[in-house]
Amino acid sequence: MTDFKLDNTISDSDLIEFDMFPVADTQLVRQEIPLLNLEVSEAAINYALRQSRWKAHAYREDDVVRIGYGTTSDVDGLGLTEEQAYSYWIADFKDSERKFKRLVGLDSMPQAAYDALVCLYFLTGSFKQTGSEARRFTIVDYIRNKQWNYVATALVLSNNKKTQRQREAAILMLADYGKQVSRQSLRARGIQEMRSLYPERLLDDRARRQVEYVYYVE
Repeated sequence: MTDFKLDNTISDSDLIEFDMFPVADTQLVRQEIPLLNLEVSEAAINYALRQSRWKAHAYREDDVVRIGYGTTSDVDGLGLTEEQAYSYWIADFKDSERKFKRLVGLDSMPQAAYDALVCLYFLTGSFKQTGSEARRFTIVDYIRNKQWNYVATALVLSNNKKTQRQREAAILMLADYGKQVSRQSLRARGIQEMRSLYPERLLDDRARRQVEYVYYVE
């Protein structure tokens, strides 16, 4: 039996009319900035960070042991406070940003496009395509031709982590970064989760020790 796959091309008739929606900041969407002068905005950093949850203890995700905001560093240590976890996370994020600059192949782009694509690259590991096995769009040529409406439409129509891809499309076309969540709120959420898990729902001795230490410190 042949696997069913959806059409993986974007035609003019597929294009979403983003002009129908309000733009939060026209300058961020339209003004070209030299790539060397671009740096991811605080709003984009907040968007990317809130896709993760701070966990003081080591946990397994997709057969990979992680800790904090998803780092694989220091998983066997005492545990990570929110501040320590963020330091690992932002280092990983900035490393992805530097790699993106080397790979994207453009001399300039708008801030909103830069923010959206760096976040896409960090969260998925690729900016050249988006989607799943059922429907995957190759978008690198659209990016290099600065056909942002094609890129954004592909993000919206791809069915892999739809909420994230739709938000990245909104960032790209509308400079809409969504509701900001403070690190204080992420920290409070993590502490609440520690309380709910400890001790019965933490079956791993390492995780229990890490929660005990970090809860005391925090």
